[in-house]
Amino acid sequence: MWIERTVEHRLSERADQTPVIILVGPRGTGKRELTRRLFPNWTHVPLDRSDVVLRASGDPAEFLQELPAPCILDHLQYAPFLLGGIDASLRGSCRWIFTCTYLTNEMERELNRLGPAAEVIRLSTISAEELRSTWISSRQRTAYCWRGGYPALWEDSNARISRFFDDYLHTFIERDLRSLVQVKHELEFHRFLRLCAQSAGEMVNYAHLARHTKVSANTVKAWIKALERTGVICLLPSCSGLIPRRIIKAPKLYFHDPGMLCSLLGINGSTSLEQHPRYHFIWNHIVFGELWKSLRWEPGLSLFCYRDQNGVELDFILMKGRKVTLIQGAVESLSPERRSAFRTAGRAFRRTQRTYLAATPDTDMRGDQEVWYSCINPLYQTL
Repeated sequence: MWIERTVEHRLSERADQTPVIILVGPRGTGKRELTRRLFPNWTHVPLDRSDVVLRASGDPAEFLQELPAPCILDHLQYAPFLLGGIDASLRGSCRWIFTCTYLTNEMERELNRLGPAAEVIRLSTISAEELRSTWISSRQRTAYCWRGGYPALWEDSNARISRFFDDYLHTFIERDLRSLVQVKHELEFHRFLRLCAQSAGEMVNYAHLARHTKVSANTVKAWIKALERTGVICLLPSCSGLIPRRIIKAPKLYFHDPGMLCSLLGINGSTSLEQHPRYHFIWNHIVFGELWKSLRWEPGLSLFCYRDQNGVELDFILMKGRKVTLIQGAVESLSPERRSAFRTAGRAFRRTQRTYLAATPDTDMRGDQEVWYSCINPLYQTL
């Protein structure tokens, strides 16, 4: 059964106004299925076929003009030169929707040239908010923490999660990653991914990752950059440049999908999740996912992390104009130290309107005297 995506309305609306749309999202997020559902009568062209790409490479402009419009072209990453065949003076309703798993440098240059004639729309894995609007029960929704948001895992309730992610990572490495960076040994890269999972939600330590993966620090940085570009992870910047305080500049590493993170950590159910020593950090991925996927807070623009040189730490800082929301993720009652971090970090934003929020599975965890911050469970409520 189809799970309605929040991006559907925007995609339909922009198709009436923008000549070129690029739908970008990690492999397996349902880009092709979404475009076919919304635009069933449009022409579809697969760009993962070598004969099609060869024909398009001869004269991109002529190739596009000969296609019956409007048209959907899948896997633009295999033929990024096609954007060069589009006239930047185009106006009116959509003629082409391209789907791709990531934007290449060539695509980004062409998008800058096209300006308002083109628009990028991003599709992520399914969010907890999207699950709330479905037939899926509240009890089943809890499985989102370890099942994640890849549509295939919700379409088939009997799907083996571990096998899905094993197959997914193999396909991802072969088809996406190798076009961006060199991976000599797949097992070596799997080791690196598991190391990333073991420190996910914490500040990135390139030296540690390089030492334990037995590759150079430059290789680690290249791999992390490629994982960012392909939508597997995100580096959440600190707010060090925004306030006059000694803030640690290192970003935190988050996986975009909690299911992939749990798979890498060997978690396959509620018991193994709640007993896992990294449960708190995994829960923070749920919080991060809802901020980024559902509410569209942009890391580095409006969404940051906070940790000062005294060790005071806030998981998330949301900034919009003169309003700031300070968020602690918590799987149990906030300790006095973590409650104190609200006040310490809050003083750094004393000239703003501040809101304090605990994102937790247990919204009744506040003490009677601690009434100055709110509690929300992002699995069931909008942050």
